[in-house]
Amino acid sequence: MANANTKISALSTELATTTADSGWKYMTANNLSEKLKFRKIGHVVFVAGSIRFSDNGKFANDQALGNVPSGMAPTGYNTYECLIPIAMHNGGAAGTQARIYIKNGVVYINGTDSASFVMIATTAYFS
Repeated sequence: MANANTKISALSTELATTTADSGWKYMTANNLSEKLKFRKIGHVVFVAGSIRFSDNGKFANDQALGNVPSGMAPTGYNTYECLIPIAMHNGGAAGTQARIYIKNGVVYINGTDSASFVMIATTAYFS
């Protein structure tokens, strides 16, 4: 019976890990008035929100914007660990010359059209 109890305990622990919900947490960044939010449920991380500079700054090519909340960085994606779709941004038509990606736990934007605001289409990745 002890073996069955051990298996039930292990299964219970795995179920708790698989369904654990972090709630929404925001990326860390000093110069942004609007930031992406992240929510981890089990091993899936959901990303939503918008990014806006607090000082009217403009996005530059491969600019680091901030850090993903602790424990929510994507794993196993190599060069660009996670590409995040852009719904719209000012400075051009939807998605013009810009993309957001996560690498080594840092959120970057790659875009050179002088935009200062980006809205993110909700996406998810594994962590």
